[in-house]
Amino acid sequence: MRAKAGAVGAHPAGWRRPNQINNLGRSDAWHPPWIIQGMTNLLRLLGLAVLAVAALATPAFAQDAAPYIPTITVDADDFLAEMNLSKRPSALVPLYLLQGALQGVDAFTTIKGMKQGHAEQNPIFRGQNAGVMLTTKLITTTSSIFLAEKMWKKNRAAAIAIMVASNIVTSAVVANNYRTLRSR
Repeated sequence: MRAKAGAVGAHPAGWRRPNQINNLGRSDAWHPPWIIQGMTNLLRLLGLAVLAVAALATPAFAQDAAPYIPTITVDADDFLAEMNLSKRPSALVPLYLLQGALQGVDAFTTIKGMKQGHAEQNPIFRGQNAGVMLTTKLITTTSSIFLAEKMWKKNRAAAIAIMVASNIVTSAVVANNYRTLRSR
């Protein structure tokens, strides 16, 4: 139900005008609270990102002389042995891509299910909007990839096992979401 332009006080319960939050948008438009909250969260996140970049930025200084670059001599056999150990396992990149795709499908099916009236089963996301869920999924995906990237340099099998386990768990969640969507 939408308020007509110029109608005073005609709005769905809980909906607010955007100009009650800021001076953007049409004055006769009404938005549900989750959109207003999502815009507010997005602006807060953007502000934190700007502050983090400003805090971590370091000024550049001109150098007086060219820096000293030491030369290192390495035995060819040692170099080749080191190069073979430092190669990323070929299975990791496809596992990273699969993790990203599974998290995206999970988010899509969860949002679709919530729109159809299903309740969110994950207690972390109950009562949250889609923006919070998408941000959490992005952080989760990035964290698991970052962990595997750090890990493979010391233990290649463990890095692959972490990504396989993560993909199996996310696949089970996606399968459950599809079963739930088909139940109605």
